[in-house]
Amino acid sequence: MVLLKKPDATSKPFQVTVNGSSNRDEVMKNFKKTFADKFEMLGGLMPLLEKFNPLRQEELAHIERELGVKLPESYRQFLLEIGGVTFGAMVVVRMIQDSPGGGPNKRGTFQHLFGADCEPHFGLLETIQFFESRLPENVIPIGDDMMGNYMCLVIKGKKSGRIYFLDHDHSKLYLAAESFEDLLNRLEASPEPPPKPVPDLQTLLQSEWRHFDQLPQPDEEPWNSLCNSLDCSADAPLVLQRIKDVIKLVNIVSRGAWPEDWRDWEKILPRWFLSQCTMEESQKVDAWLWWRPPTCLNDEATQRRLEMDRPWPLAEWVYRIAPERRQWFWWQGVVLGEMSLEVHLEISAWPLPTGAFDWLARAAGAFPPI
Repeated sequence: MVLLKKPDATSKPFQVTVNGSSNRDEVMKNFKKTFADKFEMLGGLMPLLEKFNPLRQEELAHIERELGVKLPESYRQFLLEIGGVTFGAMVVVRMIQDSPGGGPNKRGTFQHLFGADCEPHFGLLETIQFFESRLPENVIPIGDDMMGNYMCLVIKGKKSGRIYFLDHDHSKLYLAAESFEDLLNRLEASPEPPPKPVPDLQTLLQSEWRHFDQLPQPDEEPWNSLCNSLDCSADAPLVLQRIKDVIKLVNIVSRGAWPEDWRDWEKILPRWFLSQCTMEESQKVDAWLWWRPPTCLNDEATQRRLEMDRPWPLAEWVYRIAPERRQWFWWQGVVLGEMSLEVHLEISAWPLPTGAFDWLARAAGAFPPI
């Protein structure tokens, strides 16, 4: 797959033609009407932002040119008329093939269909770019379930048009639907109760502060959690304390005015951490560092270790660690042995970039087990 770029002003509009007709409005009206009852059963369609943002014709045409294919007609219609959506109810997919992480009775979880480039972290173009070289070249992600699993569309070959469920825990693709229309037909409202509302930032920071010095109470549960198993070069208790000390400093600073100049952090952070960072103004780093969707990279473990060994610029780390950007908060840490520990984080969104935490752990002397 070639590296996708944003369309420029010279991109030519793409003329939608169905059965020899260019009457796009009629096609869209019929398409939306066909699935009206289904959408109502799913609690209605909800925009990813404040309003629906269908893909512009030139945006879709650009994606298709770069991929070298025309996307399935029904999927194109959905993107051009509706764009990115979520649903009013919790939704599952009655899949064709069972997935170990898909739940009972072949029901895979589902939450979003990606849309226009203006929808941060849910844009189709942005997501395809993120998965570049991490999926087979004939597969693109078109939606997710906020738990690290993705719905993917086959765009080339004998299986073109089929939809697969990408199970991130097992690094495998499982057949979900024969086509995009089949996927919509297979969506069902989950019988499970609706999720708890996401705590506001202040509540998350207060919870984080409380857990620095005391373990969670038996009746306490994080809104959502992420567990990191870490190996240490030596002295796991010291590594754990270092990680906690830095996050604690960040929590304290966040109560006042966040320093505008990253150099101010040289007076705040401990020397052991500063000595591990570079002092460059900017440098591209992978903010998703350890969390990886299933990939087709050869020797992924080696690739991950190489990325971990590359120092982060302090300026980039300070930007990523800001509470409103990091989406993860301290919950608890447990020493498992002299050279291993486990860290639990409360998270406010999924998937999330954990690079700021990952680099902090690496600088403190920890690394993910290979």
